[in-house]
Amino acid sequence: MIKKWRQLRRLICASAVVGALLFPSQVMAYGGVEVSIPVSVTLENTSEAADTEFEVTISAETADAPMPAESVLIFEGEGSAEFGPVSYEVPGDYRYSITQSEGDAESCIYDTAVYELTVRVINGEDGGLHAEVWAVKDGETDKTDAVSFANKWIVPTSVPTETPEPTKAPTATEAPEPTAEPEKITEAAVTKAAAEKKSTSPKTADNTPVEAAAALAAVSALAVAAIVRRKQKNANE
Repeated sequence: MIKKWRQLRRLICASAVVGALLFPSQVMAYGGVEVSIPVSVTLENTSEAADTEFEVTISAETADAPMPAESVLIFEGEGSAEFGPVSYEVPGDYRYSITQSEGDAESCIYDTAVYELTVRVINGEDGGLHAEVWAVKDGETDKTDAVSFANKWIVPTSVPTETPEPTKAPTATEAPEPTAEPEKITEAAVTKAAAEKKSTSPKTADNTPVEAAAALAAVSALAVAAIVRRKQKNANE
């Protein structure tokens, strides 16, 4: 009976060894391990956007990946923060994606990079669990331990305004010198001139035509002088 029991026990042990070799399983180490995931946000021209909020989110890509208590970090301006700590109890690879939400600040260029984060939990030689953490930025292949989002604030450039040239004052035009008024011709002067002309004219048998012509010439001269005077008066006004 005892011999049969020993044979049965050996058979069970052998089966267990074969099963372990064919179907290896993860062994849970005692105590687990905690991991914190650092994240930073940088901003160019910080003085212009010190109060702008930036939002960074972590999402699990592995179905059974533990999550931190807060999956969203809010930054006021630039700064640094951490997701976690996150507790891991079972060895394995746990994958996450970390992104920054695009805000509504029109003057900001948001960093839209996507980081694929891996947390590898392994059994340590001391019997506990140990974690290795790295991230790969989209479009790159190199591993990095820094998850950082670089935003840029656009500062509008001021366009210098041209100072208008002062308008030149109009130059004063010299007033035309007043023209001398023509000497007034009176009827007495006409009569006198006619008398003088009559006295100097040679006497003929009939003086009537000569006197008539002289009177007509005097009247014409008086009319012309009056017209000239009126035009000059109108021009001066």
